Order: sequence, then C-alpha cells, then structure tokens
Amino acid sequence: MNFPAIGAGPSYEGFCLIKSVDKKMTAKGVPYLDLILADNSGEISAKLWDYKETPSNKFKAFDFVKVRGSYV
Repeated sequence: MNFPAIGAGPSYEGFCLIKSVDKKMTAKGVPYLDLILADNSGEISAKLWDYKETPSNKFKAFDFVKVRGSYV
C-alpha cells in the first residue's frame, strides 16, 4: 500500500524516523511531545497531545514509529 509523502496531502499514514523529541507542557500544564519526523520524502514537525509516559510508550530520537495524522 502506498501512502502519500509527508506534506503531500491532508493526511498521512506510514513509518517515520524520530529525528528529535522534546517533552513539553501546554500553558495549562498538560504534557505533550514536540517531534521532528522524517521519511524518505522529507521531514515534518509533529505534536503528540495529552502525552502520558509509560514504559511501553517512551519515545526517543532514532526510533521508528508508525504515524497516522492530518494536517491543520
């Protein structure tokens, strides 16, 4: 199945490399992740809202992740 390249349409689904990840807080104190994701077509900034860290969902640079999202 072929998915569009990052930034090529209103939505994306595929595998990406995490180039960088920063844990941040919203103004209301809710944690989220600020990510730079890359695939063979390029890279894009992404946010993972309402992030709750558990042993099974710790993300770090150079991890591969499956991503599904839409552009706003």
